[in-house]
Amino acid sequence: MTKIALIGYGAMAGYVFDHLQSYDHEASHAVIRPGREAAATARFGHEIDLVERFEAIDARPALVVDCAGHAGLTQHAPAFLRVGIPVITASIGALADDGTRNALEMAARAGHTQLHLATGALGALDALCAARVGGLSHVRYS
Repeated sequence: MTKIALIGYGAMAGYVFDHLQSYDHEASHAVIRPGREAAATARFGHEIDLVERFEAIDARPALVVDCAGHAGLTQHAPAFLRVGIPVITASIGALADDGTRNALEMAARAGHTQLHLATGALGALDALCAARVGGLSHVRYS
């Protein structure tokens, strides 16, 4: 079973977590903000190890899925990339910042791995679908 770490614990992370088992993958860890253990445990139960940073992970995952947005990608992805663990992110907008893009690129080069961009023509719809899993029932667009 392939071990996958998640960055984040929100609706998108919950969706990924719920669907990994269908593909013979296991979410092994979730990188979360300090003080958010109760919220993350509510999302994942006790089936996943909660950590605040890469260095606290005991067994290296094969892959990391960023579900925490720009801040999570910027803060945590470089550490994974530097040691050769590929990262998938939908936080494409974070790459508009030259410093963020350069830091991620340098980390990926150092680790001989890649940052994979999960793009889509209607990224907001993907986000809304993930939010629906978290209980979103309607949206007002104005």
